[in-house]
Amino acid sequence: MLYRAKKDGAELARLREILEPVAAGLGCSFVELTLGRRRGSCQVRAVVAAAENAGTVGTNELGRLHKALLPRLELALGADISVELSSPGIRRVIKEGAEFAHFVGRPVRCYLGETSDWVTGILKARDENKIILESGDGEIELEYERIAKATLGE
Repeated sequence: MLYRAKKDGAELARLREILEPVAAGLGCSFVELTLGRRRGSCQVRAVVAAAENAGTVGTNELGRLHKALLPRLELALGADISVELSSPGIRRVIKEGAEFAHFVGRPVRCYLGETSDWVTGILKARDENKIILESGDGEIELEYERIAKATLGE
């Protein structure tokens, strides 16, 4: 698995700048944010997680966030807008190392290709090089290069 900071196109980066403060104000953060255009309409899709120590994201939080984002999206994009928000889910596949930032304190499963085995634990910390899991056997440090696949949940 690679650690990659999100590299958006110019339009998506501008959209992220507009929307992230709104999401943060409601105790949320974007795990994924995509923008698609087709025949004069725009579709915005986002996977939303709770900001650090803000609990979980449920339908009520997603509804409030949708209501807060829609007018800003209409101003920014000036088109027919479709917005789809979802939570990461209890078994989300973590696609790249940068996503671990959203899941500190949550159970994580990592498949190590070198040993063909799963390692599980609570994600205690992460940086650009590794994650630290708290398991029944103590702390486990895993460099991103060792992780072949990672998911939420135990």
